[in-house]
Amino acid sequence: MLIIALLVLIAIPAYFVYSVLNDPATLDRFLSSYTEVTDDETDCTVRKARARGGPWLWSISAGFAFQRSDRWSVAVVLPAEPSEDDIRSYCEAISLIINKMLFNADGHPAP
Repeated sequence: MLIIALLVLIAIPAYFVYSVLNDPATLDRFLSSYTEVTDDETDCTVRKARARGGPWLWSISAGFAFQRSDRWSVAVVLPAEPSEDDIRSYCEAISLIINKMLFNADGHPAP
């Protein structure tokens, strides 16, 4: 009788965990998703991310400075998937921002 009671005590939580791990809606609620694609035409990175069941977000970014493990980048975060034209346009704007930050009007590096 004791063995049957122990099996029931183990089986109920195990079944609950099994059912939670096999339910896509529950997993989506607790896990985040992230993909990254480097755009070879524009030298920008397009990221698609979602945090714990939230809405998908896309970002278009470019890095411009690296020091040890520190990285600086400029990005645009979008609530909808960008088209190829959007990616190209945003990447051009990001490049202009980066150039403005790195160089003076006369083309010399900024201090």
